[in-house]
Amino acid sequence: MKFRKTLSFAAIFFLLIIATTNLSTAATKVVPKPIKVVAAKPNLITNLSTAPGDQISAIITAPKMVAYVGTMESSTVAPYTAPQIGGTDGFIAAIDATGVPIWDLRLGTTQDDIATAVARDLAGNFWVVGVSAKPPVSQPTPTPEPSANQPINVDGVSVDPVTTPTSTLSQMVVWKVSSSGVITATYTYDTYGVILPSDISYLQGKFLVTGFVGSLISQQGFKVELDATGNFSKFVSNKTSLTPNNKVVTIKAGLGTIKYFPATKVIAGIKSWKPKTALPAIVRYSHSGAITAAYSLPGKILSVSWRVGIGFVALSEIGNNYGITIIDGVA
Repeated sequence: MKFRKTLSFAAIFFLLIIATTNLSTAATKVVPKPIKVVAAKPNLITNLSTAPGDQISAIITAPKMVAYVGTMESSTVAPYTAPQIGGTDGFIAAIDATGVPIWDLRLGTTQDDIATAVARDLAGNFWVVGVSAKPPVSQPTPTPEPSANQPINVDGVSVDPVTTPTSTLSQMVVWKVSSSGVITATYTYDTYGVILPSDISYLQGKFLVTGFVGSLISQQGFKVELDATGNFSKFVSNKTSLTPNNKVVTIKAGLGTIKYFPATKVIAGIKSWKPKTALPAIVRYSHSGAITAAYSLPGKILSVSWRVGIGFVALSEIGNNYGITIIDGVA
């Protein structure tokens, strides 16, 4: 009888140990902390000037740097050091992953030039596409036939030709720039009207440039190919529609995924995200789909990019300035 009681107590004690162990194990399980949306701050804020033609159009990531292109109508303003070339100049500048300027370069002629988009080849060169104004055309002034009421030009003095201001932004230009900020080649392509390239991409050894061509009254989309030696081919114009700027962008980032929301008030899985107005934001997801980080972005977003070792990069308009935000937390 005493042995049975001892056995019963032992059994009960053993069951208590198991129960306690299970509770302890459950208590030590890691419960993920609720993800909060962090307000990201720009690494670089630049005010090109108050000139209406000054703007930054696009960004691109490269190893250990972020490059951006645009147009400058003004003379040199800090932190840019390259001297002015013409009326308006295209430009490309590079900063490191913390926003510190590395180099900057003006692009163009003594006429008006703009830069609108940029791509990189496998060798690390930047290919900047833009537009240049053709030089004004000189039209010879015909010498009138002498008449009874008009004196004869006995001295044979030549009449200077009249310069007709027919300069328009109708010459597409692609500048090839090394990773250290040196122009190594310039390629041009004449079109029948005002042209505005909006994108350049690199694939399988060739570049594809797309955008709009025409006049202020009528515009069409276009696309043209460019090879590595500067030869343009397969120019095609067609009807096109603007790409909606409210589309969610998904970026494959290492083993995870980044989603960029142009404007949102709701992010699934983040209950604390309750802004009064819709804001741009990015969310990083693990391979399993769990949220690992989230950030809200400042200003009006113009372009986004991502690169391993750099992180997520956003170009935005912030009031009268432009901001470049680099978030290494999603690298």
